[in-house]
Amino acid sequence: MRIKVIILSLLLGGIFLTSCSKEKKIIDHLQGVWSVTSLQIEAEEYMESTYTNFEADFKTYDRDEGVGITQWVLTDINDRDTYIDGEYRLLENGERVEIKLIDDAQIFEMTIDAANLELIGTINNEVWHIIAEK
Repeated sequence: MRIKVIILSLLLGGIFLTSCSKEKKIIDHLQGVWSVTSLQIEAEEYMESTYTNFEADFKTYDRDEGVGITQWVLTDINDRDTYIDGEYRLLENGERVEIKLIDDAQIFEMTIDAANLELIGTINNEVWHIIAEK
């Protein structure tokens, strides 16, 4: 019986460490400034025609609180900057990210590695597809 308890403890500990290390890896990848190369809203491209620059800065993530701060800066074709501050939370071990900009929280499907980020979600009933790189 004691052997079963030890084995179960080791298995559960391994699962916990694996999910924690996966979350940490995703946080490490996500934190920093991302340059958006494509912004599609309802499959229409907005980079270059509406915005000349779009940077998304995912600042330090507090794992204890489960929240991080983000700031998005969009530069339009008239060279005017719009700053949008918000928060982000990882969901489902980093498979999704909740981004709260202004007053509304949006859920995005997220694909990420050290140099590439893809977010797909709905804002104001419109599908947004964002591709960015570090």
